[in-house]
Amino acid sequence: MTSTFFTKKRMLARISALEQARSVHIPDWQRITNVIRPARGRYLDSTSSGGEEIYKRPTSMVNSTPAVASRTLQAGMISGASSPAYEWFKFILDDPEMMKWQTARIHLELRAKIVQTYLARSNFYQALQVVYGDSADFGTGCGVLTEHPTDKFSATVFSPGEYLIDVDDYGDIDTIIRKTPRKAVQLISQFGLDRCSQQVKDAYAQGNYQTTFVTIEIIEPNRDLDDSKANWRGKPWVKFVFEESVKEDGEDKYLELSGFEDFPGFDLRWDLASGNTWGWGPGLLAL
Repeated sequence: MTSTFFTKKRMLARISALEQARSVHIPDWQRITNVIRPARGRYLDSTSSGGEEIYKRPTSMVNSTPAVASRTLQAGMISGASSPAYEWFKFILDDPEMMKWQTARIHLELRAKIVQTYLARSNFYQALQVVYGDSADFGTGCGVLTEHPTDKFSATVFSPGEYLIDVDDYGDIDTIIRKTPRKAVQLISQFGLDRCSQQVKDAYAQGNYQTTFVTIEIIEPNRDLDDSKANWRGKPWVKFVFEESVKEDGEDKYLELSGFEDFPGFDLRWDLASGNTWGWGPGLLAL
């Protein structure tokens, strides 16, 4: 890994810059967590190797009106914009002449039904409702779609405070970074013994399965794309997962190296001022 792009030094420097940009929003998000959405929000202490939360629950909610309004909004968005009970999207071709062919229309309708079936079988709609709520309350909702062994794919929504985002030249989100603590047993189970650091191996061998280690997960455009490669180096988007304490480079120093043909993230920003990365929504007004 000789490219500067594929170095942890470059990644950590970018994370530091994005954390600085996000820091101005954290106090408002913490208040929203405290008085509106106690089930959402995860704020990690960057100085703690164990990843303890610096913002503790239980909630100090004094009025349930914003929380009830948020729940109503989520239900209304699902039923009105993306209900699993009816066809809320359709596929079309860019060529209007081809859309006149009945065979083409039938083919697209069948494809749409297949996608609708997969969406209904997965946890997509549950995740989408959380994204609707996060975008309204915190201004931004974000998650990723990943492969699933039985349901084709699975949706994971990140909690406010645990992830970072960045945008491309058009203002669209193209980078998602998540920093989160994981237990030793989780790391061994997901990535295998060989991929984990010696500290994780030692904790696991000693039976300290609950010992936590902060991991960093980065999904971003591959700015050193090599079309001649069939692996992650040849994919338009790349994913890096590594333990925060492991600073060395080398493919064996990463928990995961993978790539995607399409951006796997999905997001919704409720309202967005020109030039801003993070959105804002009615939750901020409810404070």
